[in-house]
Amino acid sequence: EEQSDKISKAMQLEDWKSYVIGVHGLKSAAMIIGAAQLSKEAKWLEEAGKKGDAEYIRANHANVMELYDQVVLVCEKEIEYRRDEYES
Repeated sequence: EEQSDKISKAMQLEDWKSYVIGVHGLKSAAMIIGAAQLSKEAKWLEEAGKKGDAEYIRANHANVMELYDQVVLVCEKEIEYRRDEYES
């Protein structure tokens, strides 16, 4: 199960503890790879989860997960490019 699926499932179940854990990990991983916007938006979701602000989470979750998917796609393409360069 992908991290984004776990986060989305926690949101649907309104399991804010699991949601906070998931978006905290997303925030940290995004920062490590230099995806600053994703990290910042995950931080806002994390803070909302800690407060139990379901309204904010519902309003912003899908956009952050879409950004996450875009970042994953860019990373996958970069890895593939570098692997092809290494192998040639």
